Amino acid sequence: RESLLMTNAHYTTLPQWPNAYPANVASATLKSLNEDFIVTELPLQLPNGHVLEESLDIMRWALEQHDPQGWLRLREQEEALALIALNDGPFKHALDRYKYASRHPERPMQAWRDDAVDLMLAPLNRRLVDRPFLLRDTPSLADMAIAPFIRQFAAVDPGWFDSAPFEPLQAWTKRIVHSTLFEAVMTKFVAWQPGDTEVTF
Repeated sequence: RESLLMTNAHYTTLPQWPNAYPANVASATLKSLNEDFIVTELPLQLPNGHVLEESLDIMRWALEQHDPQGWLRLREQEEALALIALNDGPFKHALDRYKYASRHPERPMQAWRDDAVDLMLAPLNRRLVDRPFLLRDTPSLADMAIAPFIRQFAAVDPGWFDSAPFEPLQAWTKRIVHSTLFEAVMTKFVAWQPGDTEVTF
């Protein structure tokens, strides 16, 4: 899979801000990396030299610089962080094993899928029955931090996801991943090779 600046999809959902913080982008396919270059998340070095290692910290830092849609300005901050923690912890644990079930033969693929549904998909679907986004009528930090992982889940077995009884969740996922903003930041770059010219994003 390719990465823009972070392997974690959180960073790919950040809104654009005035070009005060250009970044050099090196896209890579994970299968091309050698065993000495194994990472779970790629850190971001700020202009002042400070390094942010957690993708959620990077997302919040970027929004503090420029947040035109008010993703951080919500009353339900604790609720948002609790949802993200559930996503990044137990749900991602089940998602990774559902995606790569052959590496985890101790349980059938469907068992990992059921765990993911119980932990995240079903609760999110209930939230979305009477609202377009998770916490309010407009997107927030929670929506943008979680949506890429639901997109990953859906991509494992699109037929199953599309036919599952989660119409509100399916509509929410499409609303975000087919938005102009999401498509703009998901630009694909040619995989970087030593000696290539740097690409500024």
